[in-house]
Amino acid sequence: MDRRNFTKGIIGMGALLFAGSSAVAGVRYLYDLVKKHEALPAIKLVGVGSAGCRAVEGLMGRHFNASDCLLISRERSDMERAEGANRIFLQEIEQMSSCASYRDEGLALMISRIFQSYEKAIVTSLQDADLIIIMAGMGWLTGTMTAPLTAKICRGINAPVVAVGTTPFAWEGKLPADNATFGISELRKYADVLTTHSLDQLFPAGEETVTIREAFDLGVNLMQQTALSLADGFHRRDPGSLRRHAMNCKHL
Repeated sequence: MDRRNFTKGIIGMGALLFAGSSAVAGVRYLYDLVKKHEALPAIKLVGVGSAGCRAVEGLMGRHFNASDCLLISRERSDMERAEGANRIFLQEIEQMSSCASYRDEGLALMISRIFQSYEKAIVTSLQDADLIIIMAGMGWLTGTMTAPLTAKICRGINAPVVAVGTTPFAWEGKLPADNATFGISELRKYADVLTTHSLDQLFPAGEETVTIREAFDLGVNLMQQTALSLADGFHRRDPGSLRRHAMNCKHL
């Protein structure tokens, strides 16, 4: 597949996700491109951090083969689930505190150096991909700091990279919000298309409280919807279906 043209189609579809019906032409371009090939594009999912890993786990089996999924986390519990998936356990940062400014150059350099040791494993897991979808919750350590590094490595694979992220609730505090802003700016450098969901905007109207589990599950579900919107249109080879799924994902 011509990855340059494929990327144009992805970006066109990304415009649809951001701007609704204003990018129907981009979706049709992508549809025509995919239709010309006998084989459907190989789509690989990458979950970074606990939120990203749970999003990927929920799509395995019914929607994606486990072998097409990669989980990257410093949480041991994330590594114990999702049998059959490729997994990278960031043991070097397992005990590192999340309560820090991720704009700190020293911290960023240290994590970057640690992450370099996993580059070969990431490339091996994703090297035959035609499209890579990275999912991560932004604002806390693993997603914020390593999702951009993952996207950077994926760019070297020469496959289009779509990143899907969530930003924290306001009640989580100023530090996570600032870290999320920083992480998204870094992720934007390497992703061909970046879609973010504000959890504050998606919280059910009239609700004054939310449990940590409910907040976590909400962000996971949003990332899953977005990934399915991207993948379903490819697999159906149906631009109308792709458009409907994209429009059904609110607040993209």
